[in-house]
Amino acid sequence: MYRVVAIVGLIILSMLAAGCAAASAARPTASAVHVWTATPTASPTATALLPSATATATGTPVSTAAPAAAAAGPTVDSAAFHGEGALAFARGGQIDILDGTAGTLTTIAGPPDSSGTARAWSPKWSPDGQWLAFLRLDQPRQFALDGDLWIARRDGRGAHAVVGISGRVGPVGFAWSPTADVVVAAGETAGLWAVSPTGSAHLLAAGATRVWSLAWSADGQMLAYVVTRPDPSPPDRSDVLYTVPAAGGTSTQRLVAKQDGMIMAGQWPNGRGLLFWSDPGHSASLLADGEPLERLTQGSRGVGELTFLGAPSRNLLQMLARPAWVAWAPDEQHFALVVGGGRDALSDKALALCDGQTWTCRLPPRPAGTVSLDPAWSPDGSHLAFVQATASPANVAASDTASWFATHHLWVANADGSGAKELTSAGSGVEAPAWSRDGQHLLYVRDDAVWLVDVTGGAPTRIVDLRANGASPPVENDHGWNDWSLALAWQR
Repeated sequence: MYRVVAIVGLIILSMLAAGCAAASAARPTASAVHVWTATPTASPTATALLPSATATATGTPVSTAAPAAAAAGPTVDSAAFHGEGALAFARGGQIDILDGTAGTLTTIAGPPDSSGTARAWSPKWSPDGQWLAFLRLDQPRQFALDGDLWIARRDGRGAHAVVGISGRVGPVGFAWSPTADVVVAAGETAGLWAVSPTGSAHLLAAGATRVWSLAWSADGQMLAYVVTRPDPSPPDRSDVLYTVPAAGGTSTQRLVAKQDGMIMAGQWPNGRGLLFWSDPGHSASLLADGEPLERLTQGSRGVGELTFLGAPSRNLLQMLARPAWVAWAPDEQHFALVVGGGRDALSDKALALCDGQTWTCRLPPRPAGTVSLDPAWSPDGSHLAFVQATASPANVAASDTASWFATHHLWVANADGSGAKELTSAGSGVEAPAWSRDGQHLLYVRDDAVWLVDVTGGAPTRIVDLRANGASPPVENDHGWNDWSLALAWQR
């Protein structure tokens, strides 16, 4: 069963609500504009970080002939996962790693948990797949989203908590460089830190307030991040977007959202600019209902929005602030979005295929009475996988959510949206599809388990169960959507 929790849905919105005072329910007037600036800040100073709380882990060999189980751990099918990389997953409050190359299942050990409430989640792989970063919380997720940042080797050894960061780290507050074994993290009080897996680190950007969101450039040379400028009058607070060289140096102010917030959606893969959502008046409620995706082009003095071809409804000009619903194609020129306002995933959600050169989007045909979610590009960019489900009334009762998830099916279309076909063998209840490196398989979540299916058809294979006996689901239902990046990380 899926549960709808009473906390703020989106992780990003939860952070905003925790750190911001209540804002006016009315939208800002036209005077709340974005202002481009290029003001350098003082150069940051360096502070060393040292690993601590070392823990060990050993890999348990898993039979490649048939599914097997680690002691008191999950049942896995390593034969089906052979050659598919490494899968890190949160289960039962801990992180496990299924290595499809070594044929091992490893549990990353942590410090003793006398309270019985500790949780590990939000695993993220380094670009070379040799290191895993994740968060450990000492409280149930209902009461805390931020945790201590941990790093471990691929085989689970050398697990340690990173010390020296100013406070705990949120799930959207850390990210690996796309080109190097360096993870950048934002503490809950202030500062942006670069951490080496072996413990050496330096302070990339100092500041008086928390970094709310961040994004790497595709070449790993630059970081963009957003902070809220202090103001004695909460309604007058403005978010500021900065960039800083990954090697360290001076942070440069790029954009001021006057009396508004900003949430990073990412940097363009080809380095042409930045993508973000505005948060009108720092209102988590307004942002939760959707805002247009905006762009800041490199060298520009202003921002722009998408142009939709075919004059769709105004509701489809907006989208929820979920970076997982911004999927760039491998050619770095095209991208897919899940568009549609309203905080529920159950209705008014459609795929949009966009051109990063002209900043125009179009909506491919879809059956009436359906929603489209979770786009994922094939490695060669020739196909797009996505989830299609039956549209349901917004704010559906929690007791009815499970039946709605049963209408989720896996579809694959050509890159231009044509030729869409359901992969019926995948079954129902599909979420979060992802392609294998060779483009021959799709990994996805169904029934709180990870499955693998051949794109040409055939019976799917259950790779691992994510729900420990008697435990809650590994992620929480957020208005009809589960953010599985908080529980899964696949290194291909």
